[in-house]
Amino acid sequence: MQTADQILLGIVQTLAAARRKDLGLATARASYGFMTVGPKGAKQLVPDEYTRACGQKFLEWRRKGFSWSAIYLHAWHVGLRTRDGREWSYGSIRRAVEAEMRLQAQEAGQQAAPAVS
Repeated sequence: MQTADQILLGIVQTLAAARRKDLGLATARASYGFMTVGPKGAKQLVPDEYTRACGQKFLEWRRKGFSWSAIYLHAWHVGLRTRDGREWSYGSIRRAVEAEMRLQAQEAGQQAAPAVS
């Protein structure tokens, strides 16, 4: 059971996050297609063109009929890396494709398209 202090802390944290969001400041880790920039305490979300370009390529290959394994192996062979220098994993490629589809649908003002299996 939560104490009154824990409940109050939760409320304060929720209000603080809402205020930061209203000010256009980052509230947590950046979601797909965005990154945070700026000094600590004043970080803002900005588009991450590199990650979006990777996701668009993965989605293009998937729509052409390539398997997840083929996409992974091709990214590995050409040395494609994430923004922080890590190798793209199967899971991160799948998540990037799903997130890219959601962002493209959102940008087009539509409902999110069904997932590519």
